[in-house]
Amino acid sequence: MTTVSRFFATTPLHIGFWLLVKPSAWRTALDQIDLTLPTEFSYLSLTPVQRRNPALIRFLLNNYLLLVIFNVAAVAIYLSLAKIAQPKLIQSLWLTLGYSLIIPPIMSLKSSVSSAYFLGGTIALGMGLLARHTNYIYIPIALAGGLTGNVLLNQAHRADRWFNSRELAGLLTGILAAALLIFIGINIISGKIFGIYTGVPGAMPLPVRFAWIITTSAGILYLLFELLVLKSHTNKRLIDVLPIAALEGLFISVSYYLFFISVENSPVFLLSASISGGILICFLFTATWQLANQVGGPQAGAMAASLVLGISWVYLAQDLVMGYTFERVNVVRALLVTLAGLTFSVWRPIVSLPFIAIWNNLLYTLDSRSNVSPLKYFKLHAAFFEEGQALVWPGLEDYLILQAERDPEGFEKNKLKFSDSPQRRALQAAEIELLARKLENCEDLTSIADASRLVQWNFSDSQIATLLTPFAHMSHDIESALNQSSVYQTRLALGRVRDDLNLFQRELILSPQANSSRFTRVTAAWDRIIENKIERLTHEANYHHEIANPYICGMPLNSQQEVFVGRTDIMARLENLLLGPNRPPLHLYGQRRMGKTSLLLNLDHYLPSTIISVFLDGQGLAGYTQLMDLFYYMINEIRSEAYRQRGLRLPAIIRQENKNLFAHISRWIDQTEKILCEDGAIVLLMMDEFEALEPILQNNSQMQGFLGLARFVIQHRPHFKVLFVGSHTLDEINAWSSFLFNAQVIKIGRLAPTETMRLIENPVKNFQMTYVPAASQHILYLTRGHPHLVQSICYELVMLKNEQSSTQRYLVTMADAEEAANRTLTSSSFFFVDVRGPQINPQTAAMLDHLSDLGPEGAVSRDEWESYFPENFRANLALALKRDLVEEENGYYRFQVEMMRRWFAYRPF
Repeated sequence: MTTVSRFFATTPLHIGFWLLVKPSAWRTALDQIDLTLPTEFSYLSLTPVQRRNPALIRFLLNNYLLLVIFNVAAVAIYLSLAKIAQPKLIQSLWLTLGYSLIIPPIMSLKSSVSSAYFLGGTIALGMGLLARHTNYIYIPIALAGGLTGNVLLNQAHRADRWFNSRELAGLLTGILAAALLIFIGINIISGKIFGIYTGVPGAMPLPVRFAWIITTSAGILYLLFELLVLKSHTNKRLIDVLPIAALEGLFISVSYYLFFISVENSPVFLLSASISGGILICFLFTATWQLANQVGGPQAGAMAASLVLGISWVYLAQDLVMGYTFERVNVVRALLVTLAGLTFSVWRPIVSLPFIAIWNNLLYTLDSRSNVSPLKYFKLHAAFFEEGQALVWPGLEDYLILQAERDPEGFEKNKLKFSDSPQRRALQAAEIELLARKLENCEDLTSIADASRLVQWNFSDSQIATLLTPFAHMSHDIESALNQSSVYQTRLALGRVRDDLNLFQRELILSPQANSSRFTRVTAAWDRIIENKIERLTHEANYHHEIANPYICGMPLNSQQEVFVGRTDIMARLENLLLGPNRPPLHLYGQRRMGKTSLLLNLDHYLPSTIISVFLDGQGLAGYTQLMDLFYYMINEIRSEAYRQRGLRLPAIIRQENKNLFAHISRWIDQTEKILCEDGAIVLLMMDEFEALEPILQNNSQMQGFLGLARFVIQHRPHFKVLFVGSHTLDEINAWSSFLFNAQVIKIGRLAPTETMRLIENPVKNFQMTYVPAASQHILYLTRGHPHLVQSICYELVMLKNEQSSTQRYLVTMADAEEAANRTLTSSSFFFVDVRGPQINPQTAAMLDHLSDLGPEGAVSRDEWESYFPENFRANLALALKRDLVEEENGYYRFQVEMMRRWFAYRPF
């Protein structure tokens, strides 16, 4: 970059635009100079290191010179075009030069750099342009005061807030103190305090000694007050700021003296008038701002300084401006102009909105008609420079959508820019529309299933979350349906999703939310895809005359699947404990694949509707490393289920990073408890596989707060119940032992024989297979009612029968049952390996290997068994009993389940 281009890289015009319209650019410009510079600073308030920064000095000097040149040039060009007489033009230029030279450096030195440009630029231009209209000379000063106050308010980020009592006190203090100073100053300037009235302002026929008395007194008075102002501003000793105050006092004394004795309208007369007036203007503004800021804060200081400067010149002009006539209406005019400048950031965006909207629409039209990527004109949109606009720009949503389609990287960058601005609503609307398009453009079930992973569902707005959460759930359900092991189960799962989708579609039609109609089109598109898939699956099944396989292996049975049977005794016990007056934590315990999760998913069919069951997967929760994230997820699940099951709208919870987490959660629990009490409802938190959280509880000390909060809820919140579900006994989960020591333990075991026979012979209505009695009894013998083994053998049995001819397909024989059992040893190998591996130790496994070799009815006495495996025999035997692998009868031990014995005898490893 050349020297000239560097000189003009930042101009006073840039700075004025930034401060009024785009404050972030001002901050960026300062960061390029020195990251430690505050947004609002004066040269005296900086540290010595900051003051010596060459980049800062160059920045201030360059813009100071450019401001002087611009002001003089602008006045000269305007007055020349207006054909003003040359003598008048020269007079205006001398005044413009004087104010341009004196105000910016003084304001930069002791007030703020930002205010220096507005005060110096506006007053210098106004004085030069209105030099011939002296009765309106107060207008540019009032406007400058208002705009400068507006900039200070913007930097304080308080322009849109009402005053409190402290700020009101600061405002009044600043105005009253300034009024006193003005009264004293007028009496000195006019000479009344000395008994000498100078009369009309300008060159005075006064003896030199009287001129010296008046001007010296003014300089001394200014020195005294300026000392106090500078000491307050810089927090330095009086002796340290005395040279600056003395220099200013000398300047005002000399310039005022020259003003008295010089020839009227001579260069010396005009320069001295502008310099003394500029110093006085700076003093009035900074003294008032400093005092009011000390008492009431920055908002009070900005408003008091603006009002004092704007109105005071109406009175001061009587003794400082030739040809000026005081009128009371001038006070009203000055007040209105000051307020207009002070509130510039409030009314400017509203007034300019229609015009800028036309400009924005033109840019959108140009970009939409071209195929250029990235967008060529979007960077000129007002959203990128008009930071004071509190309203959403019309059409910005469409522009962001266009950018997302043409330039995804640019869209992601703009998301960060607009996420913390008033245009966030347009960004959110664009995000919702883009999400709706993604969902609507799904072409098949696979793309719908992928949506649960590819689409961002987290929205802080509770209404939007209410709209999107069902889509996320249905996407996940479709993914689960596609992973089913049989066509029948896939068709059944898709039918449930279709029913949920139709129900949600009716809710959208009746919903008053603004985005409901948009997502109704999404549900219609998904419904067509699901319906077509169901029809194809049904046609294929009918064509091949296959037996629909209702059995499910390795996956929990949800509330819509008919193959869930039994457990009525456990359901009844849980209901009594949940509705009883005592509030102990509940611990549902059972071996792996015993149907614990299936019971949870079907629990709401058996419990009263007043109980809101909330299923939480402990293995999923274990992925959270921050306690805050874990709590917010649980609360959102509670809110979602309360609305789905009872239509209850529980209060939303807003993420607060720096607040006390437990106090924040506790307040939410208090609010929710009140709503639940009024509705007569109970929230049941069902935490499945809760042992998965143990590593987190041990590694993160803060996670102990999780147990503390849970204990607090159980003991003191009767409308919250907690059910912990796992496959370990209390002595195996040390992290939870202190919390669950008084838990009510409920053990879930194998199915009863009648329940097992129903699952084998009549799993669903109109089941097509029949059994010879010995075949179904043989399955009962092999499994002894173990839910997973019954499901697995019966699943393999249906698959086997579908391989046979239609003449043999519908009747199950003993040979079929035995073949299905042999297939199960292979297809369910992961289940058996889990039993042999993590659940028992090698010594216990060796004992069971020996027992399995004794045959189907093999049994061994305790003494004989111990003779073969004497090492830690008692502990190993206790482990086999705890895992429900063996049982003792009349002093002999045998396998509880024949299929388990076969696996240990099979030993494929």
